[in-house]
Amino acid sequence: MGKQPHLIRILLIYELLKESSDEQNPMSSKTILEQLANRGAPCDRRTLYNDVKILKEYGFEVMCVKGANQTNCYYFADRVFSTPELRILSDAVQAASFITERKTERLVKKILSLAEKIVRAQ
Repeated sequence: MGKQPHLIRILLIYELLKESSDEQNPMSSKTILEQLANRGAPCDRRTLYNDVKILKEYGFEVMCVKGANQTNCYYFADRVFSTPELRILSDAVQAASFITERKTERLVKKILSLAEKIVRAQ
């Protein structure tokens, strides 16, 4: 993985949590560890805990809750848009008469791609 695998691993954790978790759908430590291993950055539970601690120390809002069997589950609390907000944006773009049909189509696709990431995580 290179000279600084811990930095890559921390970035991968950030990416996983940012794209695939929220308050209603936290990601279990087991799932995170599996995803990291699949991406070539395996680690153990303690290392994951320490990496999450580093993210928190640098100001990222990574939250930890207890899931089934008292396992740690994590989510990234600072989401740009919620699913309902994305729906409102999509509806507003479609209703705006001053936006061309072609531009409306592109914007709606971008908004839906954001929503798909959230739905996939659920």
